[in-house]
Amino acid sequence: MTGSRSSPRCARQAKPSASAIGHRPSAIDAAAREFADLLARHAQKQFEDARVLLQQVKNQLRLFATRTLLDQLNSRLEHGRIESVAANYQGRWEWCIILRRADSMPTVFLEFGPTASMHHLEVSLPVTDPDFRRLFVATRGTGEEMPGQPDTFVQSDVSLSEVLSGLGPDDTRLRDQILTMVAS
Repeated sequence: MTGSRSSPRCARQAKPSASAIGHRPSAIDAAAREFADLLARHAQKQFEDARVLLQQVKNQLRLFATRTLLDQLNSRLEHGRIESVAANYQGRWEWCIILRRADSMPTVFLEFGPTASMHHLEVSLPVTDPDFRRLFVATRGTGEEMPGQPDTFVQSDVSLSEVLSGLGPDDTRLRDQILTMVAS
């Protein structure tokens, strides 16, 4: 065919605009968009606040591990003393404090938040009724650095709010939990 006639196939592809058929965005549509935007802003704020809070827990826990827990453990360990404390993981491992040990002994991980939640799903013996407002202690391998699937994974008695408030030098709950886990 020649000329300016369009084929029926082309006519089916063109859709009339909302204004062409007499539909205008209603007040309900506008309110729905406004509500969705408000929810998105609120969710973003909550996410940012949660990250700040988790970072504060990580900082306080690292300080406690460096200033107190390291000496508490090393005064009781004959082998596999704690050589260093690290908190340099990112991504899914970000919410974790690493206690690196000597003598190729299992690495100890103090975990919380999303990291603990993820490990809970991966372990062969998950914690019954986990309380993710608490710290978890994991061990892995003999000197293995990365916190992949832990060999052991237990919930501690130490809450995240206690970590934020500051654990005292006489608080031995984490020490006792770790010593129980690494005893041979």
